[in-house]
Amino acid sequence: MNASLSQIDFSRIQVVSYDLGYTLLGINAPVIARLVEEHLHLSFTPAQVLRADQELRLQYLHRHIMNTRVQHSHFSAVLCDMIAYLSPEIVTSTPESQIRNFELACRKHHNDHNFFDQIYHDAFAALEALRLAKKRIIAISNAHGTLERDLTKFGMIEYFERILDSTVEGVVKPNPEIFIRAADRCGVPAEAILHIGDNYSADVEGARAVGMQSALYDPNNMYKNFGKNIPSFRNHMDIVDLLLAS
Repeated sequence: MNASLSQIDFSRIQVVSYDLGYTLLGINAPVIARLVEEHLHLSFTPAQVLRADQELRLQYLHRHIMNTRVQHSHFSAVLCDMIAYLSPEIVTSTPESQIRNFELACRKHHNDHNFFDQIYHDAFAALEALRLAKKRIIAISNAHGTLERDLTKFGMIEYFERILDSTVEGVVKPNPEIFIRAADRCGVPAEAILHIGDNYSADVEGARAVGMQSALYDPNNMYKNFGKNIPSFRNHMDIVDLLLAS
């Protein structure tokens, strides 16, 4: 467990708030690889897709302008960036219309099904432990208006008391307004909420701006050279064990 978690006052936590993408849910790399092959005629393994996704995310996390753009972009645009990263020559060797068709296919799949449909094993264990302990759980996520539908489809909706989807709310993290609404709807002071996410700017800075406590889910140690003493952990049960012990 990261010693930085000692910064969190677990005795005050009444509600645990989760981001979803890259925090509780991972991307479906086989589906992405299939769409790339169908529309761009490039062959990548799911492992290559996951590696490129992580390397690009690391770049975003350390570049504020890029990170802000990603937070406001549809995930289909992020996938186009990923393919350009995997195969730089595609920008000059592939007709623009073909790339556009790929992006549209990705947009449709994400809107219809959501690429984030792989629940992390430690996330499921944490949610179940919190529910058994009768702890309150909410979700605050930059998404595309389909969170409630998707969480129902994934069999996860029962864990969440409130769901704040940025498209439905009309507010994108790290805008403090979405965190203020979460606290108001839960009927607790902001400092009684622990918000957990994967993105320092969107999740930590956004939550702290309104007085929430926060922590980063960082299973791949992506923030090790970030230069900030950030409460972080690599397994969701680390947080749950401390919360229940308090």
